[in-house]
Amino acid sequence: MLIEQLQSGVASRTLMLGFEGGSVTQRAEVSRAVGKAMRDSQLFDLVQNGDVSDWSEAGTWVFQHRYQLSSGVMPGQFTAEGLREAIVDTLSMLGTPAGNAIKPLLDSDPTGETQRIAMELVPASAPRSEAGVWMSREAPRALMIATTRAAGGDLDAQAVAIARVQAAYEAAARGMGEAAPKLLLSGPPCSR
Repeated sequence: MLIEQLQSGVASRTLMLGFEGGSVTQRAEVSRAVGKAMRDSQLFDLVQNGDVSDWSEAGTWVFQHRYQLSSGVMPGQFTAEGLREAIVDTLSMLGTPAGNAIKPLLDSDPTGETQRIAMELVPASAPRSEAGVWMSREAPRALMIATTRAAGGDLDAQAVAIARVQAAYEAAARGMGEAAPKLLLSGPPCSR
């Protein structure tokens, strides 16, 4: 089992990427572009960089099932008094930084169940996010993690996936000149 995991397990297929240097905006732009190209390539099982712009389908599903998923739904919540309290709580959030995200949902989700679910899904130790993507806490670096679809022992397929990352980076950084963030790539697929 250990040999199998070393050859094809998640650890053998994991790539860690960094985009270092440049401005915050440039790092985020490159991270989003490379992440999209990697997802579109179908060479990766997972590509995570903190970008949630393509999560509209998941968000729609959560919204449609909010009352089944929310931990805050209780029978008393749907009495006149319960609804009044829930609506007051939701209205009080309009003055917070999350207010702009909540406002469009107010008419169709007055009890705030969608926000409650979203807040429960954010881990307490989530990576720092800036300009919509994960950023290092110490260095001027955007962060990304990916797992290749191919087994770790499939050296040719790993080389194709790495070449796709490098091509996506070059396309994203083109036109930024010397100020473009530099690609940092690490993980078992890179060391072969």
